[in-house]
Amino acid sequence: MYLPLLRNFIDRVSKEIDIMPTDVFYNLDKEKRDILFEAAFKEFVEKSFEKVSISKIARVANISRTGMYYYFTDKEDIYLYLIEVFKDNIKKLFVEEGKVEVFEATKRIFEYFCSIKGTAYEAFVLRMLDNLKPHNQRSVFLPTTHIENDEEIFSKISFETVRAEDEKDNNVLWIVLIGMLIMIIREYYLDQNTLEKASHLFFKNLDYIKNGFIKRD
Repeated sequence: MYLPLLRNFIDRVSKEIDIMPTDVFYNLDKEKRDILFEAAFKEFVEKSFEKVSISKIARVANISRTGMYYYFTDKEDIYLYLIEVFKDNIKKLFVEEGKVEVFEATKRIFEYFCSIKGTAYEAFVLRMLDNLKPHNQRSVFLPTTHIENDEEIFSKISFETVRAEDEKDNNVLWIVLIGMLIMIIREYYLDQNTLEKASHLFFKNLDYIKNGFIKRD
């Protein structure tokens, strides 16, 4: 289901979208930023994107609705900021010097997603997947692209072990790997598979992608 959606965006993955809050937001003290973040996070976890209320976020954060627009231009900016914060946790998987081999990098991300099951971030990931909309032209509705298209993460990935002619080939491989990972993680989060089963499926599919499906003598 998700992989075809990802493939439709291959030719647009290099497009950047400004998703940072305004400078006014960063001038707030940390406590106020945290309160606003928690109010927005809770609202986006509990409701679909269309039903999220900026007024409710403002009310819970104890600021006016008008005040919200000093910090974010619109609802999509808030959502994308939450995704950026989530993505920062993934970036921490690649803090060492040098690049990480692409299949090892995929394994690290899979293990991270497994580790957050039972936390608030599990619910956030599921909500991101529920918000997927193939007809929408903004990648706000394609959360896996945010992982794949992050220059900081991508710059830490080594493709030296794979047969690829150029960076576009590398992008295709990365999209396939992340799409496979997300499908397995979703089933795990929905309790359709145990951790043991999810791990088995992940490593089996990782081996298929790495070594091919063709039987060898």
